Amino acid sequence: MLKPTLLTLILMSLMRISALAQDTTWSKVKWKMTPDDEEYVAYETKLKTDSGLVVKVFYENGVAAMTGLFVGDSLLVQSGVGKVFTSKGVLNHLRTFTNGKPNGEEVIYSDDGKEMLKGANTNGEREGEWTSYYPSGKVAGKAVYKAGEQTSATLYNEDGSVRPDRVFMRIADFAGGTAAYAKFIKKNVRYPDYDFDRRIQGTVVVLLKISKTGQLMDVRIDQPAEKHLDAEALRALRLLHDFEPAILGGLPVDSWIKAPVVFKL
Repeated sequence: MLKPTLLTLILMSLMRISALAQDTTWSKVKWKMTPDDEEYVAYETKLKTDSGLVVKVFYENGVAAMTGLFVGDSLLVQSGVGKVFTSKGVLNHLRTFTNGKPNGEEVIYSDDGKEMLKGANTNGEREGEWTSYYPSGKVAGKAVYKAGEQTSATLYNEDGSVRPDRVFMRIADFAGGTAAYAKFIKKNVRYPDYDFDRRIQGTVVVLLKISKTGQLMDVRIDQPAEKHLDAEALRALRLLHDFEPAILGGLPVDSWIKAPVVFKL
């Protein structure tokens, strides 16, 4: 089954190196917003407050990359308003949390700071009216959600005329869905001799970048298993084609998805 990544991925692995300066802990982190970005070392601050742990990550140029409030020290349960910024300091994504679940306002912005999509969540699910916008600022679509399920939608061309489409949000997927993907894996993946002879098993998770036209743009290892298994997973998945592109606010967009390849004897 293809699993989605978030429309804004925050990939951090903490490398704690510093000491406590009053109530604020400084650390180095490996940071990138999406798989398209080059990973580099940034700086993170943690400030303990009565409400929780206030965390800020800074780009190398000193601009804030992310701010958020977390309950406890694990950085797994987020609360309050979380914000992600571009390296130029432009707000990219705003989302409100309660006990680790999106709960309240959410807004996604373009690279120049214009609203692309906005709405609200309740207990981790989209709820109520959501609105999307063209880069010009004109409304691209409106949809109504109840408990995460789309109940209605009206999409517009940039001239204001109504489009016949009704899909407001969709994760990119292999054409034909899970069944077609499983059939492809069975037909195209070959068990490496090295691993077969040594009874080595594992699951390789691969990142696939899908264009807004449904074409495979890039293939990368997300979670490796063993080098021969990894190489075979990459070889096989590079043969994939014919995807359903992601839809954001009624408009097709480039996106990343995760695809597992299981090697089992």
